[in-house]
Amino acid sequence: MPGDDAPINRRTLADQVYDTLRKLLLDEQLEAGETLNIDELSRRLEVSTTPIRQAMTRLRAEGLIDWTAGRQPTVSPLTMNEVETLYDIRSLIEPYILRLLADAAGRDRALVEQLESLLEELKVSLKKQEGWDVNLSLIKVDHRLGSLLLSVSTNPFLEKLLHLINNHILRLRLVSAQQSRTSRIQRFKEATEEHIHLVEAVLSGDERAIAHAVDDHLRESEDRSIQALGALEGGKTRRGPQLTDDVLQMERE
Repeated sequence: MPGDDAPINRRTLADQVYDTLRKLLLDEQLEAGETLNIDELSRRLEVSTTPIRQAMTRLRAEGLIDWTAGRQPTVSPLTMNEVETLYDIRSLIEPYILRLLADAAGRDRALVEQLESLLEELKVSLKKQEGWDVNLSLIKVDHRLGSLLLSVSTNPFLEKLLHLINNHILRLRLVSAQQSRTSRIQRFKEATEEHIHLVEAVLSGDERAIAHAVDDHLRESEDRSIQALGALEGGKTRRGPQLTDDVLQMERE
């Protein structure tokens, strides 16, 4: 398994092992379907098997690995069927959570200002497509919007579900980063315009506008994801800019 084999610092060991393995998975240094040998990983990271198993348990709960009793864990595949299932779930969850956000914004001026700032950032970024990392820029905006969504939820089960969904969205985003720069910029432009419509709908407080904006975004996003995954499976992509380190650092901030 390729990658940086430097031993990890033993401070907060269980979390570090989890972070290390999650990065390898998202970076595709551990490929879909690959068997994860716990003893080998223990030697490679110079830790006991206990934190390895703890990390594997978390990764299984997040859908990044498959691990059934009596079998070695394997990297979960990213398949067309999984993409379709992911978007089925998103179509049920996201209209609801965006309505919660709109309702909260109706009572909270500070939240409105955050949404207006996000909207302005989206509009400005749409004009600056050249010479910068379009993938990371959109992921950052999406991360900020996701943080606002989580801030209005008081349901711990919903928060866990959103975290699970985000892992798979992030995998798809990193797959998209392997496309040519022209394709990435076009995808960025489309997705940014959809996010602008989403935020505008939330600020309007109009439930029909929110439902329409979410439906348009998810339909187009699913099409883009399927195209990117199909290109990857067909060997028609090349490695795009390295985003994983930046994205994981952003998550920790």
